[in-house]
Amino acid sequence: MWRQIKYFIKAQFSAGVGYLCDYTTMLIFKEVLGVYYLIAIAMGGLIGAIVNFTISHFWAFRPEGQHYSRTAFGQMWRYACVLVTGLTIKIVGTNLLTIYTGVDYKLTRLVMDAIVAICFNYTLQRYYVFKPRKASEPVETTCLNADVSTES
Repeated sequence: MWRQIKYFIKAQFSAGVGYLCDYTTMLIFKEVLGVYYLIAIAMGGLIGAIVNFTISHFWAFRPEGQHYSRTAFGQMWRYACVLVTGLTIKIVGTNLLTIYTGVDYKLTRLVMDAIVAICFNYTLQRYYVFKPRKASEPVETTCLNADVSTES
């Protein structure tokens, strides 16, 4: 149980750092550079995702005494799928909430971020993207992944 709580806390920290980068980037693009808010959200999401993936891969979801079931490259592809889906939900949801409620995009964005984080991101990252390898699973190997051994 403690291991699960530890992963959750570390993942939330990683997500928080990624989110700060995401939200700050969005504000810079929108408020400083004058970019349309939906494009600014996408740009922030991309920067936040890079930060979150890096921290998650090397620290938050790092299996103790195990290896990942996927190479880093394989994790990137899975992460990209989760990212695109989550980002789409955020953009569409933020746009709909902004249009239909008249509330500022900065607040509707926070609502959508909370929904996506709680209902979507942690579970998929923990059990789909950064899944630890079971002892019976073969190890994927590529030249792009120095952190996975070739042991059986």
